[in-house]
Amino acid sequence: MQNPVSSAALSLYPWSEVRANDRVMRYRRSGTGAAVLLVAPCDDGDALWADLPAYLSSRFRLIVPEIRSCPRPDESVVLQCFLEGLGTPRVAIVAANELCMPSLELALRNPDQISHLVLVPGGESDGSTVDGTLMTSAPLESVPLLIVPRSVAGNEALPLIGRFLAGTMSS
Repeated sequence: MQNPVSSAALSLYPWSEVRANDRVMRYRRSGTGAAVLLVAPCDDGDALWADLPAYLSSRFRLIVPEIRSCPRPDESVVLQCFLEGLGTPRVAIVAANELCMPSLELALRNPDQISHLVLVPGGESDGSTVDGTLMTSAPLESVPLLIVPRSVAGNEALPLIGRFLAGTMSS
């Protein structure tokens, strides 16, 4: 088993750059294996569980683009261009807060490029009638979806997300 990379250690990985949508986008990467794109505002430390980057990079090739807290209206197009710039044929996406909708839009428009989609909406859990998590495994042309409220404890959420992304979780 690989040594997990701590969240702080991930921030020490050097920035790489890719040309996307006629601009240069910065990103960090670590780990090996299937590609997982972690899409969360870089200045929102509470968007995801602190141990999630380390957990993912110990099991997958984690790619973390630099995204500011106020996504652009065309953020799904920017993400699409970013993936094209990387040249990664198929990725899983873990998205948080206001980047959930652009990530969902990207998956709906390009289901052949997105292997799995995990959404971690922010806000209070009282804002939904769903208690716990949701998962779907739709037809082949669709993308498997897991929705994990931020209110789920990290010690429950991380293994759940890991199993889902690895494809070892039944619907």
